[in-house]
Amino acid sequence: MVFPEHGEERRRDTGRPLPDGDSLQTPGAGRLRRAVEARSAVPVVWLYQCPRWLPPLVLGVLFIAGLTAPWWIGAPCLLLVLVFLLWLAYLAWPSLSPRQRAPRVLMAVVVAVLTVARLLGF
Repeated sequence: MVFPEHGEERRRDTGRPLPDGDSLQTPGAGRLRRAVEARSAVPVVWLYQCPRWLPPLVLGVLFIAGLTAPWWIGAPCLLLVLVFLLWLAYLAWPSLSPRQRAPRVLMAVVVAVLTVARLLGF
């Protein structure tokens, strides 16, 4: 075991390095966006550093469970998927073009309709 010299920090390899940039916040953002981005910084970094296949797998399992499980299990699963999609869309919104925003809105609407349908017992 090698100990770091005085003044050196122990380096921990946590997967992918963070992208270039000096801030995780949108320049000139309003108060609400700044607050959401500040609260989202740690989860976003954690998502970025976990294996690339993990978030889509978890979302896929929740989505399939939401469609196939009884409504009292399926609706909360779909609601979690919807909240996650809306959260990511909100964070990415300022950097997206209108052409890139449309699929995100469409996905959120489809999952919202499915969630309401599951809540109604369909």
